[in-house]
Order: sequence, then structure tokens, then C-alpha cells
Amino acid sequence: MTARQYVDGSLVGSANESKSISPADGSVLGTYADADAQQATQAITAARRAFEQTDWARDRRLRHRVLTEIAYAVERHSDELVLMLARENGKILKDAAFEVGLAVPKFRYYAALAISQGGRASEVSPGLQMSSVPEPIGVAGIITPWNSPVALLARSLAPALAAGCTVVVKLPGQTGMVNGLFHQLLSEIPSLPAGVVSSMTESGDDVVVQQGIADELRDRLVESLSAVRVGPGDDPQSQMGPMIDAANARRVDELVEEAAKKGTVLVRGGLRAPGSAFYHPSLIAIDDPTLDLVQHEVFGPVATFETFASEDDAVRLANCTEYGLAASVWTRDVDRPRRIGSRLQVGTVWTNTWAVVVDEYEEGGFKQSGIGRLNGLRGLEEFQEFKTYAHFTG
Repeated sequence: MTARQYVDGSLVGSANESKSISPADGSVLGTYADADAQQATQAITAARRAFEQTDWARDRRLRHRVLTEIAYAVERHSDELVLMLARENGKILKDAAFEVGLAVPKFRYYAALAISQGGRASEVSPGLQMSSVPEPIGVAGIITPWNSPVALLARSLAPALAAGCTVVVKLPGQTGMVNGLFHQLLSEIPSLPAGVVSSMTESGDDVVVQQGIADELRDRLVESLSAVRVGPGDDPQSQMGPMIDAANARRVDELVEEAAKKGTVLVRGGLRAPGSAFYHPSLIAIDDPTLDLVQHEVFGPVATFETFASEDDAVRLANCTEYGLAASVWTRDVDRPRRIGSRLQVGTVWTNTWAVVVDEYEEGGFKQSGIGRLNGLRGLEEFQEFKTYAHFTG
């Protein structure tokens, strides 16, 4: 059976079909409908119609109900989503379950905001009343990557729907079967009006460490990374699954090979075999922060090891890139995280942890790591315009 698209309220096929390939063993997991420009146009037309000709943008209770129903549907399908995510994306089962578990509270959080967020009003002077009212921006386009397709879809889809937007989603071909499961659950949402959501599949961390503890940390990292068990995502014994496909594994291996000419290889991972998507992690000591390996995200299991002499030096190294999504500060000094954090050009600063994201607080980047914010109240406002009214009664 082919995983289908969800367009204008119905599950539909496409003129083109593509195969979903397991990154673990190269086997065919299934086929999925591969969207084309005609289907994209149909989805956009349906979204515009639903926004302009239905009560979706004005009916807060309907939006609350739909988001709540989606949350329950994700819960019902969670076991299927977790297993397919492990098989198709390569995440180990624990990580796949963690990702799917993130999606449910996001839909519930924005279901609550759909009926609770309001504008503001006041009498600014005798006889002059002012108010500011949020309105949805219209049709929103959402593009979701393959690294966390369920959680990252929920992170954008939930606030867009809560705001009153209609939505067209483009999902990655590498997770076509996971996408198909999500499309199936959308078709089971009883309150979701046709055209409000159309979703289609289309194929087409760097360690800066203080020099005083560098030797100890380096030895621990070498020991830990060398011992990582790489295997199929649905094998409970695996500690790291394969990359999304063999082409990306080759790309990362070429980057490591090039970096090895300019840095010191502490752990040389690499491909399990030619044509394999399994890639064992690598660790490279770097002295030059301008190297591509430091300046650009590898999107693979490669870490760099850099040292600093002082707080100023650490801040300089952390900020010497055009990107600024997030940073971690590891310290026993209770004052240092805020002191350093205020100087880091990033959207999120974690202390003695990493990747902690909650629905109530915003996330997003500085510089070239994106515009706007996701999660929290700001995540909702990204899909809204604010209209101001002035009413003179004097």
C-alpha cells in the first residue's frame, strides 16, 4: 500500500510514487505518493478558500477542538509512529519515542492558547479608547526537515492552526512512510474542515572547553565515542542509528577526511562499509575556528574539540560564526552562565545540559540561524498580524 498525501480534506495519491529506503539495510520500507506542482497548487487553492470562505479564522472554539483532537490522534498512533520513525529515520527507539512524545503536549498547549490568547484594550485619554487585536496572517507554508519530522512539524503546525491560519505542509521524502501515518491520522480528525490543512511528501555540536580540564574531557570523549554501538534504529541494543541515507553518510565522511588534513583526529569513525548509511562518530581537535567543520553544521555524528584560556576567549570562539541557534555552558560557577550567556549571540543558552525545549518558552536563533521564534506565545504571534483600533467617543 502506498502512503498517500492529505490534500483538501482527503487522502489522495500522486502521479509519481517513490520508494522509502531503510537507512539501516537498504531494504524498501514501502512506497509513498510523491507530490508535484499541480498538487501543491491544489493545496494552496484549498487553503485560501478555507481561510476566506469558512469560519476557521474566527472560530476559536473550533480551533481548540481540532488541536485537541490531533493531540489525541497522535497519542493513538504513537506506537506506529515511533516504530516507523526508528526504521525510516534511523533514530533509536528511545529517541524516536522521545520525539513523538514531544508532539502531543505541543498540540495541547496551543489548543489552550487558541481560546485564551486575546488582544488588549484601554482608555488612553478621556473619550479615546484604543485596542489591539490579533488576526491570522492567512495561508501559512510549513517546510519540515527529516531529522525530527514529527516534533518539528508539530512545533510549527500547532501555533499556525491556533492562530487561525490555514496551512500547506511540505514534508521530506526521506520520511515518506512516517509522513503517510501522519496524513492518515489527519483524515481521522472529525472537526477538521476541508482545506484547513493540506500536507504532502516531496522528495526532491561543537565542544569548546577550558584548557585546564581539556585533557580529562578529551579522554572521556574519546572513550565514549569509541564505544558507541551503531545499529538499526529499531534494535534496542543500538545507541545510535544510521544516517538518513548512504549519500549523506558519504558526504560526512568526505568532510571528516578533509578536516583531518587541518586538525588532529581523536576518533576516526567512518562508514561501516561502502554504500552503508551507518556512520560511526568522529572527534577532531581543531585550532582554527574558521574551518568549515566549525563554521557550518555537519548534520552528522562529528564533534570538534576546541580549547579556550579565559571567558573572553570562550565567548570569542563561540561568536565567531555567522550562526547562532543555541549554546551550552558547562560550569560549577553559579554566576557564570548568566554572565557568559548575556554575551553569547545565540537564541538559547543551556546550563549544564543541552536540547531542553518546553512548549511554554520560545526557541529560535540569532544571526543566520533564522528569523522569528517557535513555541510559547511568540510562536503563536509569528502567525498573526496585530490590528489597532482607535475609537473616539468624546
